[in-house]
Amino acid sequence: MKKTLLATAIAGAMCASAAQAATVYNQDGTQVDLYGNIQLGYISEDTGSDSEDQIFDNGSTLGIAAEHQVNPGLIAYLKLEIDGFSADEMKTSQYDNGDTAYAGMKGNFGDVKLGSYDTLMDDWVKDPVDGSWYAGVNNSATYLTGDNNDREGDQLTYKSPSFGGLQFAVGTQYKGDAETDNRIEDDSSASFFGGVKYTVGALDLALAYDNLGTYDGVIADRDEDGNVVNVENDDFDAGEAYGLSAQYAMAAWTLSAKYERFDGTDDTLALTGVENADMYAVKANYAYGMGNIYGTYQYVDEDRGDDDESLNQVMLGADYSLTPAVTYFVETTMYDQEDDEDDFVATGLAFTF
Repeated sequence: MKKTLLATAIAGAMCASAAQAATVYNQDGTQVDLYGNIQLGYISEDTGSDSEDQIFDNGSTLGIAAEHQVNPGLIAYLKLEIDGFSADEMKTSQYDNGDTAYAGMKGNFGDVKLGSYDTLMDDWVKDPVDGSWYAGVNNSATYLTGDNNDREGDQLTYKSPSFGGLQFAVGTQYKGDAETDNRIEDDSSASFFGGVKYTVGALDLALAYDNLGTYDGVIADRDEDGNVVNVENDDFDAGEAYGLSAQYAMAAWTLSAKYERFDGTDDTLALTGVENADMYAVKANYAYGMGNIYGTYQYVDEDRGDDDESLNQVMLGADYSLTPAVTYFVETTMYDQEDDEDDFVATGLAFTF
């Protein structure tokens, strides 16, 4: 499915906003908080020729956040989130997964962190029109392919302080030649990403760029079943991604929009059938007191060489919080694929602390 799972990010935001995390240690300038969630859902998904359904784990997470005040203007911090518990099948699943893990320093100079976390493109461009419980509409990561399936790991990011509402960020994802998911054989690879964000009153504007440097190099060709059938082409160019977003909050309404582009190459056209993709999206979110009702419309223009494709994608959802710790949700997304493939309806609950 062309989707991005966002549940753990939202759960973390819920914990932070609802101040439900439990402080387990607070002494000598060091504070340690423990938080987590169990998320269980039911989904029915269209496979094109049929439909499939299941009860599933939607990203149950256990998290630790810690801060230590080095001096009055400098704080060291870390965050560790572990998921992949498969709470719906805990007895039969093998735990082999994780989510966010990073450490950093912040102060008057800004914020620098190292580890595994959401990309800048996700935070500043995709999330304002997404923010769903299960899966959202297409984004630039939809079109990335090859050996490197580590979108969030090995990142180093610097974010500046706000200068009258203006903030910038720069960073890299680095893959050393000893790493098995490095796509360039016997050599290291690194990407460059950056962005600018401006906040004035209730309006947020953001611009982000990623040269996708760790997706260049050796590629893995795969057949229709996902099996690797060829690994070659040291000169493979994965292209680049960029986008901009705007978000405006007024009373109970939040309105958002984005333009995002996957600027691929002849190499991506040969491998995936898509050379470029432009994505234009708008979202409206209404907070009615006990929850949210939201919807996103996205128009996707895919450059497929001689056979271009346009898609009209729609995401609709609602959630209801029985208490700050217990939230129910229902969501559906239509991807405008042939035979309605990947369309789904999902519902579930999240218990957070």
